[in-house]
Amino acid sequence: MPVKIKTHCFWLIPEQGTADDIARVLKQFASKGKPREFTAGFGTYLACEAEWHAKVGALTTTVFRLRSSALPSAVKESGVTPLPIDDDTNLGEPMCFAYFPEEGAAIVHYSHTGARHSVIPDLLSQLGFPHPVRIEPILRTDMLERLNSTGFVRSLVFSLHRPQANSELRAQGAPVAKAIDVLNEVEGVNIRVEVSVGHEHRGLILDAVKGVARKLMKFGDAEVTALQLNAAEKEDERCERLDLLGGRIEFELSIADKNRELDRADCHKKLLAGFKVVRGEIKKQQQG
Repeated sequence: MPVKIKTHCFWLIPEQGTADDIARVLKQFASKGKPREFTAGFGTYLACEAEWHAKVGALTTTVFRLRSSALPSAVKESGVTPLPIDDDTNLGEPMCFAYFPEEGAAIVHYSHTGARHSVIPDLLSQLGFPHPVRIEPILRTDMLERLNSTGFVRSLVFSLHRPQANSELRAQGAPVAKAIDVLNEVEGVNIRVEVSVGHEHRGLILDAVKGVARKLMKFGDAEVTALQLNAAEKEDERCERLDLLGGRIEFELSIADKNRELDRADCHKKLLAGFKVVRGEIKKQQQG
């Protein structure tokens, strides 16, 4: 039975180096055909099934988040039994993505239990690209234009799901870190923060609000469940809601099931096809 997956598009922005430099590293990885284990944050990952598609200038690959302990059990009507897994074998939760160096962009399969898009710069480093790479979500052109033209913000709303489980969230600035501190003080689980100026004729600090918004947009739906601005281009104009999570380039794909697993070859194929649909919009933003 087909599986529905969500995908998002991200910019991959190197501090130095060129698209050709990154492409060279990716081609070498694909040509060797060997899996590459690496660490990112507190996790261990394995990148494999890499293929370079010369016709479109893209790499497709799968990154597995490895689990070596606290493994699940096999369950059926007759009862529960341990999984028959050798001590030197791990379980892997997959995330597939396609990376287009010329556009500086990737289309990424959102995996709730697997790797996240944030590990891609760590993978590039492990593969031999020598410069830091920043990863940012790609907004739809209409939402990007609205965010860039915003000159007055009356309120900021964001909701975080179980932020204690993700140390990266605390690093996204004082507004987020202080909200997590309050959550810890009262032993809560989730956070919803709304900061507003009421009906006073002044707005929130524009650069600070946009900074928080851009940082939180980098996370998936599992961590950031709402991110909205009540904003306008000018103070004397009527404010409207900007749903920044809804403004990202994203779409859903139907992927085949194979041996009770996600058919990763089918996923790679459909990621390439999905990127083709938005490639024109992405190139237009890139050229700017």
